[in-house]
Amino acid sequence: MQSAVLAVGHVRSVEDDHPDWQEMEKRPRGSMGVPTRMIVGTFRINSGRFGSDWMPKRNDARYDDLYSYMKDKMELPGSPDPIMLFKIGRDYYVSDDGNRRVAIAHRLKMPVVDAEIIELVPR
Repeated sequence: MQSAVLAVGHVRSVEDDHPDWQEMEKRPRGSMGVPTRMIVGTFRINSGRFGSDWMPKRNDARYDDLYSYMKDKMELPGSPDPIMLFKIGRDYYVSDDGNRRVAIAHRLKMPVVDAEIIELVPR
């Protein structure tokens, strides 16, 4: 299966939105469902891989395999493993793992993604 339409632009990066993010206090908030629309970005190293609509910017075989897996899993009770998100204000950013799952959640129009949350707040 080939990735759907390739995207333009890129998702937001936490480094661009919050240059001081590393100095913020980290407060673990536990597991919860997060509205997919509230996940606005990722880290700069990954942000260029996805368009502003979270579609891959180039063909990605791993994305295609994961898309098939998650689409099948959506038909079963439960959900895929939770991802790790950083919450800053009202926005959520994907940690280094979970970008493809968020992209797929957007593509499948999943209203909620299960995640472990770490809230970042200014000191």
